[in-house]
Amino acid sequence: MEDELELKVRDGEVELVEGMLEDCQRRFSDLMNEETGEPFDTKLSVIQDKFLTEEEGGTCGGVILYARNRRIVCPNTLEDRLALTFEQELPKIRKLLFPKGF
Repeated sequence: MEDELELKVRDGEVELVEGMLEDCQRRFSDLMNEETGEPFDTKLSVIQDKFLTEEEGGTCGGVILYARNRRIVCPNTLEDRLALTFEQELPKIRKLLFPKGF
C-alpha cells in the first residue's frame, strides 16, 4: 500500500527490470482496484548505485523492495523464498520423519 517502492536488483539486470516497471505498475494498479474497488498507483524505481550482493541472496536472482526511505525492507530473492517455503513445510517434514511424535 505504498506510493513509492525502490527495487534493488543484481548488477547487469537494471535495464531488464526497468523494461518491466511500467507493466508491473499497471498490473498492480489493476489488481488493487479489483481487490479494493479503489484506484491505487504505486511508482516503482530501480536503485541505480547499489546492487544485490551474495549475502543478500543475489546469487540466484530476485529483488529486494524498499519503502519509506528504505526503512521498510521486503526481500524477495529466490533464496529468501526457498527459506520461507522450508519454514512453512517444516511441520510436514517433522511429521514424516517422526510419525509418532518426539
